[in-house]
Amino acid sequence: MTPEVATRSLPSPSGHGSFCLPENAIRWRPLWPVAAVQIFLNVDEYELEKQLQDGRLAWIFDIGLHPPKPRRRRELRVFAWCVLESAGVSIPQLAPTRRLSFDRVAELILGKRETLRSGELSRIFHCQRAHIRHLAAAGWLKSVAEARPRFGPTSSPRITRASIVAFLNARRVG
Repeated sequence: MTPEVATRSLPSPSGHGSFCLPENAIRWRPLWPVAAVQIFLNVDEYELEKQLQDGRLAWIFDIGLHPPKPRRRRELRVFAWCVLESAGVSIPQLAPTRRLSFDRVAELILGKRETLRSGELSRIFHCQRAHIRHLAAAGWLKSVAEARPRFGPTSSPRITRASIVAFLNARRVG
Protein backbone atom coordinates (compact mmCIF):
# COMPACT_ATOMS: atom_id res chain seq x y z
CA MET A 1 0.00 0.00 0.00
CA THR A 2 1.43 3.39 -0.98
CA PRO A 3 1.11 6.40 1.32
CA GLU A 4 -1.17 9.27 0.38
CA VAL A 5 0.68 12.19 -1.16
CA ALA A 6 -0.75 15.68 -0.82
CA THR A 7 -1.11 17.21 -4.27
CA ARG A 8 -2.01 20.61 -5.62
CA SER A 9 -4.00 20.96 -8.83
CA LEU A 10 -2.31 23.47 -11.14
CA PRO A 11 -3.29 24.75 -14.58
CA SER A 12 -1.52 22.88 -17.36
CA PRO A 13 1.35 24.76 -19.05
CA SER A 14 -0.33 24.01 -22.38
CA GLY A 15 -3.52 25.73 -21.19
CA HIS A 16 -5.60 22.55 -21.51
CA GLY A 17 -6.86 21.20 -18.20
CA SER A 18 -4.74 20.87 -15.12
CA PHE A 19 -2.19 18.56 -13.55
CA CYS A 20 -1.30 17.57 -10.01
CA LEU A 21 2.04 18.41 -8.50
CA PRO A 22 2.97 16.80 -5.17
CA GLU A 23 2.97 19.47 -2.46
CA ASN A 24 6.47 18.55 -1.38
CA ALA A 25 8.00 18.35 -4.87
CA ILE A 26 9.24 21.93 -4.83
CA ARG A 27 10.26 21.89 -1.18
CA TRP A 28 12.25 18.66 -1.58
CA ARG A 29 13.60 19.43 -5.05
CA PRO A 30 13.77 23.22 -5.35
CA LEU A 31 16.46 23.17 -8.09
CA TRP A 32 15.56 21.38 -11.30
CA PRO A 33 18.00 20.16 -13.94
CA VAL A 34 17.58 21.55 -17.44
CA ALA A 35 16.11 18.30 -18.78
CA ALA A 36 13.29 18.43 -16.20
CA VAL A 37 12.60 22.07 -17.07
CA GLN A 38 12.42 21.21 -20.77
CA ILE A 39 9.96 18.40 -20.07
CA PHE A 40 7.82 20.50 -17.73
CA LEU A 41 7.65 23.50 -20.10
CA ASN A 42 7.53 21.30 -23.21
CA VAL A 43 10.31 23.25 -24.95
CA ASP A 44 13.47 22.28 -26.80
CA GLU A 45 16.96 23.44 -25.81
CA TYR A 46 16.80 26.48 -28.13
CA GLU A 47 13.54 27.80 -26.68
CA LEU A 48 14.82 27.14 -23.17
CA GLU A 49 18.02 29.06 -23.96
CA LYS A 50 15.85 32.01 -25.09
CA GLN A 51 14.00 31.89 -21.78
CA LEU A 52 17.32 31.84 -19.94
CA GLN A 53 18.62 34.82 -21.93
CA ASP A 54 15.50 37.02 -21.69
CA GLY A 55 15.11 36.54 -17.94
CA ARG A 56 11.88 34.57 -17.87
CA LEU A 57 13.79 32.07 -15.73
CA ALA A 58 15.41 34.48 -13.29
CA TRP A 59 17.20 32.13 -10.88
CA ILE A 60 19.63 29.71 -12.51
CA PHE A 61 22.76 28.27 -10.94
CA ASP A 62 25.71 26.36 -12.37
CA ILE A 63 26.55 23.71 -9.78
CA GLY A 64 29.44 22.25 -11.78
CA LEU A 65 32.70 21.48 -10.01
CA HIS A 66 34.66 24.15 -11.88
CA PRO A 67 33.62 27.74 -12.55
CA PRO A 68 32.03 28.17 -15.97
CA LYS A 69 34.38 28.67 -18.88
CA PRO A 70 33.78 28.66 -22.61
CA ARG A 71 33.57 25.13 -23.97
CA ARG A 72 33.05 23.62 -20.50
CA ARG A 73 29.77 21.82 -19.96
CA ARG A 74 27.58 23.62 -17.46
CA GLU A 75 25.56 21.84 -14.78
CA LEU A 76 22.61 24.21 -14.68
CA ARG A 77 19.86 24.04 -12.10
CA VAL A 78 16.76 26.23 -12.32
CA PHE A 79 14.81 27.40 -9.30
CA ALA A 80 11.51 25.48 -9.45
CA TRP A 81 9.33 28.51 -8.66
CA CYS A 82 10.71 30.19 -11.81
CA VAL A 83 9.69 27.19 -13.89
CA LEU A 84 6.14 27.22 -12.53
CA GLU A 85 5.92 30.96 -13.09
CA SER A 86 7.17 30.57 -16.68
CA ALA A 87 4.46 27.97 -17.21
CA GLY A 88 1.82 30.51 -16.21
CA VAL A 89 1.14 29.21 -12.71
CA SER A 90 0.46 32.04 -10.29
CA ILE A 91 2.11 31.73 -6.91
CA PRO A 92 0.12 34.02 -4.61
CA GLN A 93 2.48 33.77 -1.62
CA LEU A 94 5.48 34.95 -3.69
CA ALA A 95 6.24 38.09 -5.63
CA PRO A 96 7.35 37.47 -9.20
CA THR A 97 10.57 35.48 -8.88
CA ARG A 98 12.69 38.05 -10.70
CA ARG A 99 11.87 40.51 -7.89
CA LEU A 100 12.92 38.15 -5.10
CA SER A 101 16.14 38.95 -3.27
CA PHE A 102 18.97 36.43 -3.31
CA ASP A 103 18.53 35.92 0.45
CA ARG A 104 14.84 35.01 -0.03
CA VAL A 105 15.66 32.58 -2.84
CA ALA A 106 18.39 30.99 -0.70
CA GLU A 107 15.88 30.61 2.13
CA LEU A 108 13.34 28.97 -0.20
CA ILE A 109 16.02 26.59 -1.50
CA LEU A 110 17.77 25.73 1.77
CA GLY A 111 15.35 26.59 4.55
CA LYS A 112 16.66 28.30 7.66
CA ARG A 113 18.87 25.62 9.21
CA GLU A 114 22.54 26.44 9.76
CA THR A 115 23.76 23.08 8.40
CA LEU A 116 22.47 20.50 5.95
CA ARG A 117 23.59 16.91 5.53
CA SER A 118 25.39 16.27 2.27
CA GLY A 119 22.67 13.75 1.35
CA GLU A 120 20.03 16.46 1.71
CA LEU A 121 22.13 18.84 -0.35
CA SER A 122 22.52 16.27 -3.15
CA ARG A 123 18.71 15.99 -3.24
CA ILE A 124 18.30 19.79 -3.28
CA PHE A 125 20.95 20.21 -6.00
CA HIS A 126 19.58 17.17 -7.86
CA CYS A 127 23.03 15.60 -8.18
CA GLN A 128 24.97 12.61 -6.91
CA ARG A 129 26.41 12.61 -3.39
CA ALA A 130 29.87 12.20 -4.87
CA HIS A 131 29.45 15.59 -6.55
CA ILE A 132 28.83 17.20 -3.14
CA ARG A 133 32.00 15.50 -1.82
CA HIS A 134 33.95 16.83 -4.82
CA LEU A 135 32.62 20.38 -4.24
CA ALA A 136 33.71 20.13 -0.59
CA ALA A 137 37.14 18.76 -1.54
CA ALA A 138 37.57 21.65 -4.00
CA GLY A 139 36.82 24.13 -1.20
CA TRP A 140 33.44 25.34 -2.48
CA LEU A 141 31.52 23.81 0.43
CA LYS A 142 32.63 23.67 4.06
CA SER A 143 31.72 20.75 6.28
CA VAL A 144 31.42 20.79 10.05
CA ALA A 145 34.15 18.85 11.82
CA GLU A 146 32.44 16.17 13.87
CA ALA A 147 32.72 12.51 14.73
CA ARG A 148 30.15 10.52 12.77
CA PRO A 149 29.43 6.85 12.15
CA ARG A 150 30.56 5.21 8.93
CA PHE A 151 27.05 4.07 8.03
CA GLY A 152 23.52 5.21 8.73
CA PRO A 153 21.45 8.38 8.50
CA THR A 154 23.98 10.54 10.34
CA SER A 155 27.02 9.30 8.44
CA SER A 156 26.86 12.03 5.83
CA PRO A 157 28.80 15.19 6.70
CA ARG A 158 27.00 18.39 7.64
CA ILE A 159 27.66 21.31 5.27
CA THR A 160 27.44 24.89 6.54
CA ARG A 161 24.61 27.00 5.18
CA ALA A 162 26.97 29.96 4.77
CA SER A 163 29.21 27.99 2.39
CA ILE A 164 26.22 26.77 0.37
CA VAL A 165 24.84 30.31 0.09
CA ALA A 166 28.27 31.64 -0.96
CA PHE A 167 28.54 28.85 -3.57
CA LEU A 168 25.09 29.61 -5.01
CA ASN A 169 25.81 33.33 -5.05
CA ALA A 170 29.08 32.77 -6.94
CA ARG A 171 27.40 30.40 -9.38
CA ARG A 172 24.32 32.38 -10.31
CA VAL A 173 23.92 32.51 -14.10
CA GLY A 174 22.70 35.69 -15.71
